[in-house]
Amino acid sequence: MFKKVLAVTLSVMALFAFASCDIADSLLNDKTVFDRRHTFKVGEKASTMFFDFNVLSAEKVDEYDGITPSEDNQLITVVATVTNTFGKAIELYDDDFFLQWGKNGKIKGGVWPIEAIDDTMAPGTYYLANGATVEFLYVFEAPSEAAEFHFVYTEEYTEANRNKNKVGDFYSFSLPL
Repeated sequence: MFKKVLAVTLSVMALFAFASCDIADSLLNDKTVFDRRHTFKVGEKASTMFFDFNVLSAEKVDEYDGITPSEDNQLITVVATVTNTFGKAIELYDDDFFLQWGKNGKIKGGVWPIEAIDDTMAPGTYYLANGATVEFLYVFEAPSEAAEFHFVYTEEYTEANRNKNKVGDFYSFSLPL
C-alpha cells in the first residue's frame, strides 16, 4: 500500500515539475482553488474573518503626486476603507491588497501597490485597533493594455493548534475603469 501511495505522489510531483506555466494560470483562474470566492462592486462592503473593507472609488490617472507610469504602463488609484472586526488589534500591510487584471474573466496579471509617499497612501505596515476604521489610497502601476481590473484580498492565516499556514476566502472588487 505504501508503495502505491508513494508512486502516485511521485507521479503527481513529476507532472507538476514538468508542466508548463499554463497549469499555474489555470489554477489561478480555477474558482475551486479558494474555499470561497466573493465578488463585490465599488461601494459594497466585504466582511473577512479579520476586518470589513470597502472600495470607495477607483480611477485611472496620468500621475499621482509626481509619480508617473513607465512607458506602456498606466496608474490606477483605489481608495478603500478597512474596519477591524477581529476583536483585538491587528497588524496590516499595504500589500494585503492586490490589483489584478484579465480578459474575459481570466486572470492575466497583477501587482502590489506602490510604496507610500504620503499620509493618504497605505503605509507598508500599520496597526488597527479593534473597531477602528482607516481610509487609504492605493496606487498601482499596470500595463496600458490591461483591462478588467479587480482590487483583491485573500485571507491567509496560521492555525494556532497546528502551526499550519492556510488560505481562506478570496475577495474581489470589480473596478469600473
